[in-house]
Formats: sequence, C-alpha cells, structure tokens
Amino acid sequence: MVMVMRLMRFRRRRERPGDPPRLRDGVLSGLHLSDHLIDCRVAADVPAVRLDAVQIEQVLTNLLDNAAKYSPRGSTITVTVGEADLAGEPAVGITVADQGIGIPLTAQRYVFDKFYRVAASSRRINGTGMGLAVVKGLVEAHGGQVSVKSSPGHGSTFALLLPVDPQAHPNRVRSPVHQGEVGK
Repeated sequence: MVMVMRLMRFRRRRERPGDPPRLRDGVLSGLHLSDHLIDCRVAADVPAVRLDAVQIEQVLTNLLDNAAKYSPRGSTITVTVGEADLAGEPAVGITVADQGIGIPLTAQRYVFDKFYRVAASSRRINGTGMGLAVVKGLVEAHGGQVSVKSSPGHGSTFALLLPVDPQAHPNRVRSPVHQGEVGK
C-alpha cells in the first residue's frame, strides 16, 4: 500500500498547474512514470492485508515499470485498489492496467515464467524476463494470486489478490485461511 500512497501523492502533484519539474524527477522517476498519466482509484475502507511492504512494493514497481515500458508516452496507467474475493475468502484486489501493446493470447500463459519474453517485444524493449516471475513468486508467498488479461494493441491488466488479515478484520474473514489452501 506504500507504493499506492506514493502514486496518489505523485498523481495529485502532477495535476496541479505550475508544479515545478522536479516533481517529475522525484519519487517514481526511476520507473519513467512521468511520461504517463497515473489514475489511482482506491476504494474507501480497504481492509488490511498482512504483507511485507518491501516485497509488495517490488511487485507494484515491476508491474508499473512494465506498464510504462510497453505503453506509449502520454497514455494512462490505471491502478485500482478495493475489496475482492479470493477462493471464497475476503481479499484486497489491486489492478494495474495500461494502454500498451498488449500480450498475445498464446503468450499470456507464459508471461509469469522465469526468463520468458514475448518474442515481438523482446527485440525492442530491454528486460530479462524475470520481472513478472518475481511478481508471481512474491504474491504467492503472501497467499495471493496474480493474473493477466490482455488484448494486443489495447493493453494489459494485471490483477493481484491478497488475502485480508484475519486478525485485523475478524468480521470479514469467513473461515481461517491456511497456507496451501488459498486458490484451490
């Protein structure tokens, strides 16, 4: 959630007329997000999730970095955060959607594999093919799931589901979540 809060501050700063250029060089400049419009939509009363903030920030960094790299300058990257459902249990859903080149349907099943790069983009855009594998590993380590929906020429939406912390929200949790049972 730290990264989402930073995005919200970044977005508010970008929208103020007369903002000094240094804001574009600030918090998220390493991701080249200053070339994109960031639309953050965070629902009210999002439940808490138990997470390692550094790891989830890495997840969001990887997703936002990909969204920026594979989308044209000036396009919108939309981040949404809200309540969701994970295998019948309450969860927090986070999506990162871009207006980029998209991923062919035949490649979508492989994008979370280590070192996999979509053939057409691998020659034009630098990368190792590890970013989405890291995303998947970290999200699953938190008991969550990650998925992608994409259409070539129309962009991609990556969705994360992270289980609600049962200690922080006992009324939202229907049954105990045990490691190995999430998503089955």
